[in-house]
This record gives sequence, C-alpha cells and structure tokens, in this order.
Amino acid sequence: MKQIAFVLLACIALCGCDEESADTKLTIESPSENKSRIQVKRVGVFKDDLAYGQRRGIYVIEDTATGQTFVGVSGVGIAETGSHVTRSGKITHRTPDER
Repeated sequence: MKQIAFVLLACIALCGCDEESADTKLTIESPSENKSRIQVKRVGVFKDDLAYGQRRGIYVIEDTATGQTFVGVSGVGIAETGSHVTRSGKITHRTPDER
C-alpha cells in the first residue's frame, strides 16, 4: 500500500515537470525623454555595508506634472522636499526648502 502511494505521488510530482518551457517575452516601452512625467536623477552614491553591492544611491525624483520633488535613497525610501514649519510657543520657525 505504501509503495502504491509512493508511486502515485511520484507520478503526480513528475507530471508538473515539462522539458520545454514556453518563453514569455516581456516588452517594456519607455516614453521619450521629453514626454516622461517622472524624471529621476542620481546625485550621489555612498558606502553601506548592509546594502546589496555595499553601496546605496541618492536620487532626486521630480514629478513634472505636479512640480513635486522627492529625495530617495535606494533600499530605504523617498521623502518629499519642501518647506517645514515648526512652532515653539508663539514663535513660528520656517525652514526653507531643501532643494
């Protein structure tokens, strides 16, 4: 009984094996430089022992439709640049844009 179950299980496992795999072609079309809504510029690289390849990149990402600008670090995330307001009692401190 165990032998029959083993043979049946082996047959089921081998049914999933296919020698010829159907190649799927993926086509990626990149918009031209002038028509791209999002523009990404690499502005720096720094060493990081925890990163793949021991380096991380610093990027400026600009949305040309809305005018928003972001700063990103590969493998970490992005943050919007802009002015910041902090209040201390009645005094308001305005930090200028980082751009």
